Amino acid sequence: MGNKELNQEIGRRIALQRQKAGLTQEAVAEALGIGNEAVSRLERGTVAASVPRMMELATLFGCQTGDFFMEQSVVVQDQAAEISALLVRVNPEARKFVMEQVRHTIQWLEQQEKLNQKSV
Repeated sequence: MGNKELNQEIGRRIALQRQKAGLTQEAVAEALGIGNEAVSRLERGTVAASVPRMMELATLFGCQTGDFFMEQSVVVQDQAAEISALLVRVNPEARKFVMEQVRHTIQWLEQQEKLNQKSV
């Protein structure tokens, strides 16, 4: 993958994280003190995002800078950080509901795994 393709891929992931955060390009531009077109150029990958700029974007989006380089980490700590970033966006009652759903899903998955092991 060349520099152009790498910049485009990172830009696509910046756009994805912006959308996950529920922000418009205009809101990002305002928060960073840059023009709308500069945000668009970053997302299209026509300009490379500097490391300090990626750090600003990650803080703004509530994600990790590594999210701009990989779709989804398989590292438990990265996944926990992603869940944490999502949970802070909702009220305590909603967080409680989400955590109950996660617990139930994990229990179900563990049961499925045990059944699959018995059938092998």
